[in-house]
Amino acid sequence: MCTTGVVRLVDGSYALFKNKDFGRSHLDDLLWVDGDRFGVMGMTTWAGDDPTLDRYSGFSIGANRHGVLCCDSNVVTLDGHQNYDVMTEAALRHGTDVPTAVEAIRAACAEEATSWGNLVMIDRHSAAVVEVRGHDIAATYVDRPTARSNHHLALGHHELQEDHRTTELRLASAQRNLDRVTVVDDIFALQAAHDDGATGVCNHSDLT
Repeated sequence: MCTTGVVRLVDGSYALFKNKDFGRSHLDDLLWVDGDRFGVMGMTTWAGDDPTLDRYSGFSIGANRHGVLCCDSNVVTLDGHQNYDVMTEAALRHGTDVPTAVEAIRAACAEEATSWGNLVMIDRHSAAVVEVRGHDIAATYVDRPTARSNHHLALGHHELQEDHRTTELRLASAQRNLDRVTVVDDIFALQAAHDDGATGVCNHSDLT
């Protein structure tokens, strides 16, 4: 399960992070790189154990030439719905800033129902969290360091949510640590945080 966030650093730059907790022994990340964008390919089979069966689609995390950064985290994976990683790719293919990236996601979700997820994005001037649920989206613009994990806040709780044990604890840990981030090294420390017993942002529970 993934914990994500956006932050502006003390030198005026900005950053985005994604912490993956995949409960498997092997993963081959695939990269997309061209003149307009960079992305780590998303996977529809992240919960599987056999890497030979992995299926990739969309971007799990990436950036484009306009300086838009975006990544996502799972809430509910549904058969017959397109992968929420496709929304991250749409944001980075069509967004020239955060507002146009949000509208690209809105248009893509209207066209085809999407598995439920959280997306965080940031550019030089603004940042936003976008929750996707089927054809619905909720976009919230943020002006402070902001983290997300594997449940919806704006769209509200739903019993189909796949993580009922760690997501609220990891969000609290991420936000606590993110509020103290000033430089890039602080982000790496945040991603390794074990400030909730044996876990924290870095999750070592039985749900990975």
